Amino acid sequence: MVPKDNVCVSVGASQALYIALQTLLNPGDEVILFQPFFDLYVNQIKLAGGTPVFCDALKFDETSNSWNFDAKTFDTSISPRTKVVILNSPHNPTGKVFSRLEMSQIATSIAAHEVQRVTVLSDEVYKFIVHSKQGDGDGEGDGEGDGGHIHFATIPNMADRTITISSAGKTFSATGWQVGWAVGPAHLIKNMQALMPYVQFCASTVMQEAVGKAIEEAAKNNYYDQLNSEVSEVN
Repeated sequence: MVPKDNVCVSVGASQALYIALQTLLNPGDEVILFQPFFDLYVNQIKLAGGTPVFCDALKFDETSNSWNFDAKTFDTSISPRTKVVILNSPHNPTGKVFSRLEMSQIATSIAAHEVQRVTVLSDEVYKFIVHSKQGDGDGEGDGEGDGGHIHFATIPNMADRTITISSAGKTFSATGWQVGWAVGPAHLIKNMQALMPYVQFCASTVMQEAVGKAIEEAAKNNYYDQLNSEVSEVN
């Protein structure tokens, strides 16, 4: 991973989402949202000229008191106009953590129905707030914490079409710092980098420096195990 090519630093994760949608969508393109969802998504999609498609693939099971993913419902939500799928895991507002199996089902449907190239916006701002057993995410159950957080970009054949969005605000409980980032393949990130100066020249350099120090300290002290690998990849 090369920071200049694969990372776009933004004013919070919200701006990363906005810039990504602006660069990906043309009028009439459809964006699949799993209901319920973070309300910010809808108007950001509309501002980019897209059409939100509300997918009921998340089903609440009162018996197990958990949210389950219905792959067939998601599959039927895909159309020739589908351009983006927004995946939020850990999920706001349900708290659901998608398993590797469920993410693989999403990937399979995207590949099977694709008419135009579909991009996945993987909103992972809550990835360090997982109240479940941590593991490799290979569980075959309903996905509710059967293996902890999984990066969607690690699903086979998905890295080249996934923009992963995260935030220092959620990671370090420093929302007011307003530093977020998008990580992905160069052919997607370069478009975000090109648009960014026309929306906000850059995130505060002071806050970027502070976040950089926080990440280094967190990795050094093993506060967040995943940061060790992420910092190593960027360096």
